[in-house]
Amino acid sequence: MIKFHCQSCQQKLSAPEEFSGTDVQCPSCHYLNTIPEVVETCETITFKFLCHSCDQKLSIDTELIGTYINCPACSSTISVPDNNSFEEDLNNTRVDAEHSTKSPRPSRHKTIRAQKLKKQTKSSSRKAKHTRIKAKKKSSKAPVISILFILITIGVIIGFQNLSNEEKQVSVANGSHSSLDKEITASQKTTHGLRSQDIRALEKKVQGLKPFLTKYCFECHNEEKEKGGIRLDNIDYKFNDSASVHMWQDVLDVLNIEEMPPEDKAQPSADELTDFIGDIAQNIKLAHKRLAATGGKISMRYLTKREYLSSVTDLFGVDIPEDFLPDEVSPEFDTIGSDQYFSLKQYEQFYKAGRKVVETNIIDITAPFDSNTIRYDPEILPAKKAKEYYLRMKAVKKLIEANAPLSEITKVDPHIADQGQLEIFKRRYNGKLAKAIKKYNQTNIPGVAENVIYKKTLRPNSLYKVTVTALSFSEKKKGKKEKTAVAYINHERTTLNFDSKSGTMTSSEASFKTGLFDSNVLIRIKGHEDDIYDYLSLTGPFKLKEKKMTFFKSLVSPITKKSNASESEIAELLTKFAERAFRYQGVDKDYITALLKLYRLERENGKDIGNSLIEPLTAILTAPAFLYIKEKNDGKRNKLTQSEFAIRMAYFLWRAPPDKELYELAESNKLFAQGVLRNQFERMLSSNKADHFLVDFINQWSDIERFDEIDIPGDLGKGGFPYSARREIGEFFKVLVRENLPVDNMIASDFVVADHRLSGHYGFKKKSFKGFKKFKLPDLNSESSVGPRGGMLTQFAFLIMGTNDSRTSPTIRGTLIREKFLFDEPPPPPPNVPAIEPPKGAKLTVRQLVDRHMSIPQCASCHKKIDPIGLGLENFDYLGQWRTEELIKAEPVNNTRKGKAKTKTTPPETVPVLANGHLDGESFKDFKGLQRVLLKHKDKLAMSIFESMMSYGIGRKIEFVDDAEIQEILSKMKKKNYPLKEMVFEILSSQMFATK
Repeated sequence: MIKFHCQSCQQKLSAPEEFSGTDVQCPSCHYLNTIPEVVETCETITFKFLCHSCDQKLSIDTELIGTYINCPACSSTISVPDNNSFEEDLNNTRVDAEHSTKSPRPSRHKTIRAQKLKKQTKSSSRKAKHTRIKAKKKSSKAPVISILFILITIGVIIGFQNLSNEEKQVSVANGSHSSLDKEITASQKTTHGLRSQDIRALEKKVQGLKPFLTKYCFECHNEEKEKGGIRLDNIDYKFNDSASVHMWQDVLDVLNIEEMPPEDKAQPSADELTDFIGDIAQNIKLAHKRLAATGGKISMRYLTKREYLSSVTDLFGVDIPEDFLPDEVSPEFDTIGSDQYFSLKQYEQFYKAGRKVVETNIIDITAPFDSNTIRYDPEILPAKKAKEYYLRMKAVKKLIEANAPLSEITKVDPHIADQGQLEIFKRRYNGKLAKAIKKYNQTNIPGVAENVIYKKTLRPNSLYKVTVTALSFSEKKKGKKEKTAVAYINHERTTLNFDSKSGTMTSSEASFKTGLFDSNVLIRIKGHEDDIYDYLSLTGPFKLKEKKMTFFKSLVSPITKKSNASESEIAELLTKFAERAFRYQGVDKDYITALLKLYRLERENGKDIGNSLIEPLTAILTAPAFLYIKEKNDGKRNKLTQSEFAIRMAYFLWRAPPDKELYELAESNKLFAQGVLRNQFERMLSSNKADHFLVDFINQWSDIERFDEIDIPGDLGKGGFPYSARREIGEFFKVLVRENLPVDNMIASDFVVADHRLSGHYGFKKKSFKGFKKFKLPDLNSESSVGPRGGMLTQFAFLIMGTNDSRTSPTIRGTLIREKFLFDEPPPPPPNVPAIEPPKGAKLTVRQLVDRHMSIPQCASCHKKIDPIGLGLENFDYLGQWRTEELIKAEPVNNTRKGKAKTKTTPPETVPVLANGHLDGESFKDFKGLQRVLLKHKDKLAMSIFESMMSYGIGRKIEFVDDAEIQEILSKMKKKNYPLKEMVFEILSSQMFATK
């Protein structure tokens, strides 16, 4: 293996030696590195210097002198000092070393965590049920290089080079984006990454930290004592760097597990400890946000699974099955480039998916429609197996009678592997032989009884006819004019009708289509016990009715019909396909030349034109110019070209490439002309394609993945109810945006959007209807027993995501509201606080369990901000139905009597539900009161939706550098009560969206 560093971010990388001299992309910063040709084993010298922007201390190997790196603290681009500067720094370092004293910064070579965290206990239920699924970042191991991978290596390398080519800049016409001419600041010092309110919160929290440490910690952890190797009197109270954040995390950990202060020292009060823990947790959260800031830099990102499938559909004109690629897991939105990690395994997945699409479409174009009939007699295979078994039984018997060795008998019947099994066989032989003869004789008659199963791989995207011939039917069907059976063809039910007048032999026919990506057909005939089926036959394939000509077929079909094609014709085909695949951002001539070499190699191996095109076309679908959203920049924030803007706009609103109209407007520099962008927005949002954007965004914003992990009990978990419940949030949000309704409808609305399953579950009396519809609540909610509905808080999926087993969880529900509706994500729960178990034999309501949780200082620092909010939803049970009473059960008690353990139980008890609580000091009495209080904070909900949607659209996290523009837009939107459709357009017309 060759080990080396990324030339941009110093990430440690490795690659097989056979890749030396090729280019590889850094998984951390996406920089394209050339893999060294030799393994560097010499020891390197490291020197230290300061970042010119933020004074962060940096160190680097001498071989990188004269190159550029990014500061890990402020992301500024830094030129590594030259040799002369290095020699001066080296000499100064030697002089300083002679007069050095103890470092004033805290040392972490012996961390509190390493010494004090001796055990890991169960986390609180909030961690188990609420914590987001984090993206797993695994370093991929290079597998053995396959032949297929070698075939497209040339195309991939040239594709990377093509991705970095200079492009002509298109001038932006004056219009809604004239503000883009203003200077764009590359980074912000000291407070980058934080909004103004976060900065004020940080300064306020810092003030309370030192008094606590002075009172309870400095006596043992100072310059003189440093008990446990830990010194805290010089700790950084402003959390300025990663080392100080880690040190504060260590302090938080030992406080959470109550190992500090020691029992023989003064102990803080519960309120002191609660406040101190809460302040540290909040500061750590803000520090992580600040340290991760980039100054608004957007990392180049690859297509998400949904975008990839839509992009392939745009090229081939057919829907692509979702199982072509595995599901993605993202800590926030899957469109954020800095959270994406591209591995060799992912590349192989893209390759396999792309090749399958190309190969299947080539077959669909080139495979002939030579119709024929295939007959299948279902009794043949069972008869063959029965005969083989019968003959094997006789052969073993013959060997035994001839006193053959065990090894010879085992060759005939592997089930007889030792002497014991042989003795068992001898005792049971007569019975087995009789059974084998009977089974063999039964299969000698034509047909099979009751059921027939037939599997066959057929031509894709074709029409077939299946004919089933029966010998007889059960007595129950005699005398009827028509005899029937059921056929399941790829799980679709079809009725077979047999004519009773045709005597003992009768047939029935049914037609079916094979899918483009699923030509493996399963036919299952299901009849009654006395039904005898003789055979079935398949006739086909027949050509389906010609659909609209797709882009791919228009390119490939004329070429494949020729007996031969010139390389210029193939080059033209590949160029046109690559231009559209690369979203008309340029195709390198050398890249096409490399693809022609692949095509020529396939032809030399004896393949026809169509099959020779599979590898070159697959290489295009795995090229970086296709897989990545290409927005070239020079490390600074610049304006998007109109073509780049059109692509970003299309993937935002459609999760797909632009259509012809959008491409043409961008190419002619008319997209930013007065009124044009608005017209395009209205056109695109009214398209069915926009459903993908609206549903994808709100599902990720609401963390719908949590719903997928819940086992819905009873009959609700069967049929289509879970599917309906999962769709409700998306269908509701589509109505809000398309009707331009205010954002406060997410808290409380006078309508619901439901289908017949959900409306029945909610208790609405409504006639059966199909699909999701918008209903005014007075028409549905006439009975008080149904309870209040309207808004996202009352939807089944939201409510059941806030459950813990079969009980409601105010902690989870309160966290969801705090995080989403108040835009104030609580710190993650400590991983080492034990779960709070209720006393055995006690009957505790949910509210009483919550009170017990908040009685512990380590928990109360967060739970006092979230649990009282979640209590406002207590009238909704764990299945989202309205209730006024709660059924509580006693915790089991084990009594020992005469050496036997017995469980003592008491009957459950019904108590009234109390839904009162408070939010940031303002009290409420019930759910309606919670809604009223939340509506007073709708500005925070608007900011949550706006910032999240902006982040989703531009592919990066929102930072301090964006604060001024966001506040300006939201101030304008507030005057209109935050209409959601206008909010989407404001994102499109913002400077942030048009900046890379």
